[in-house]
Amino acid sequence: METLTSLPVSTVIILGTHLGTLPVAHWFSRYNSSEKSLWLSKHRVAALLGLATILICYQWSALQLILQWLISYTLLHTVPKHQLGKISFVILYGHVIVVNAFKFIYKYGDISLDYTGSMMLGTMRLTSLAFSIQDSTKPEEKLTELQKQRVMKQDITLEKHFCYCFSFIGILFGPFIFYEDHEKYMNKKSSEFNANNYKATLTLLQGVLALIIVIVALPHYPVEKNFDPEVLASGVLYKHWILYITMFIAKCRYYFAWLTAQAAAIYAGYDAEEDSNITATVNPLKIELTTSLKQFIDNWNMFTAKWLRYTCFERLPSHKALVTFVVSALWHGFLPGYMIMFVPLAFYTAVGQKLHKVVRPKFQSSDAMRTLYALVTWVGAAVTICFNGTGFQLLFTDKIWLVQSGLYFYPHIIALLLFVVLPRPVRKPDTSKKVTINGAKHSHQPEKISTHTNMSN
Repeated sequence: METLTSLPVSTVIILGTHLGTLPVAHWFSRYNSSEKSLWLSKHRVAALLGLATILICYQWSALQLILQWLISYTLLHTVPKHQLGKISFVILYGHVIVVNAFKFIYKYGDISLDYTGSMMLGTMRLTSLAFSIQDSTKPEEKLTELQKQRVMKQDITLEKHFCYCFSFIGILFGPFIFYEDHEKYMNKKSSEFNANNYKATLTLLQGVLALIIVIVALPHYPVEKNFDPEVLASGVLYKHWILYITMFIAKCRYYFAWLTAQAAAIYAGYDAEEDSNITATVNPLKIELTTSLKQFIDNWNMFTAKWLRYTCFERLPSHKALVTFVVSALWHGFLPGYMIMFVPLAFYTAVGQKLHKVVRPKFQSSDAMRTLYALVTWVGAAVTICFNGTGFQLLFTDKIWLVQSGLYFYPHIIALLLFVVLPRPVRKPDTSKKVTINGAKHSHQPEKISTHTNMSN
């Protein structure tokens, strides 16, 4: 219990309020499935609950979130639709950057939970909404598959816009949900409402397990243990073992926050269908068994990854991975650890692509070779993620240097050698054929198994 009692009061209030959304979400699903007055519509109740949440957690700082909403709604009615996404992204993302710069200057070193987390989530909602409106002005052939799915042509009312920004579901720790999925949920008829309590409870139990691990193990293995004289004087293998354990426990804190947030969304009625997964936040098992950085990105902070892919990665003309990771770093804050972690990810992604396309095919001749490749890449991914993750967990240059230099920066060195030594993957020739039908050109391509595009591709 020492872990809980050492938390700042503000953090305890935020975590307590967050856990309080679980029974409220369960009640809200029942409210949605019953008759109600016109004034107390689902949109208004969800928004009022969200306002109460941020006022309890952030007090006067909640005004920053209200200002964010006012900016977005003003842009919605003043900026031409064909420019709405870009301008909204620059201004709303810029708002977060200004707040992060203020914290960096006046509250340097303060890494406690505060309103900036909800601002980040608000930026995700409002910029994605703006881009979905902007995309409605583009020809369909110029849109990616994801953009086609998210195009929004109907007008959005003040009530719906306010609810999307302030709904209590996801306002503290996520999940981020696209506007059309949110509205589909809110517009369900009472007879169609059926929360998947079994699915929600399984998700909640995973979050509770992560919390238990944190409470039991964190006092013995905090990230600061990497600075113990005994650890610093030890060999590389022992240093890696301590780093692996401390980073795993650090990840469990995020597992707890995101999985309980996902459980609240499911209790409220999202993802009622077994095959629905719009509230996905994180997949701990796949993360701990990952054999590549791409697989890690696909399963860690999944709602942020899909937002970056939709608003940034797919819209960049070049250097997509690098720019996207820089955007993510500044979005998190100005402390140097964010850049130290995110910028190398673009390089590691390129190395991972070479390994997958050049080396992996040579290990597919038998089950034994495939197992060997999986084992080696699992160790390599674990080492890389832990080493690079020191930037995010330690945040300050002197601490990061102490840990990474103690490991002689060898993950960076090995990655650089692999990048230089491995040949560039040969691009497959474009087999698409342009076919003219009634004066229009159409692209005919062989059927693909998956059209999923990730920012790490």
